[in-house]
Amino acid sequence: MMNISYKDKYRPPNGLKIAFKIHFLIDYLIALPLFLFPVQMLNLFGWDSIDPVASRISAAALFGIGGISLVAQKSSLEIYEILLKLKLIWSAGAIIGILISIIQFSMFNSFILWLFFTTFLGFNIVWVYWIKKLRI
Repeated sequence: MMNISYKDKYRPPNGLKIAFKIHFLIDYLIALPLFLFPVQMLNLFGWDSIDPVASRISAAALFGIGGISLVAQKSSLEIYEILLKLKLIWSAGAIIGILISIIQFSMFNSFILWLFFTTFLGFNIVWVYWIKKLRI
């Protein structure tokens, strides 16, 4: 496992900081057009029924969860640990919610849903990895 020296035990590892930066970028790349142009963006992916309010609320969640990844860059390891737990819960909830929707509404051919599913799953795996590596 990871050996953290006394000097470094309060600083997050560089790999974790990089994961947070990537998370910020991906969340904002999705959130910005979803917030500004929800109908046009989701139409590009073949989404038929679009609720612009729900789309913008989803974008706001991505702004918040992704944005904290950037804001936390100079934070202590303790803050990163708390944010990891938040991101784990958020991504797990999204994975389950998307999967239920795919099954409930027989949306097995929806490219966008599978893209969202795999994106959240990928981040969930990253967060689990870091939680285990840091033993939290």
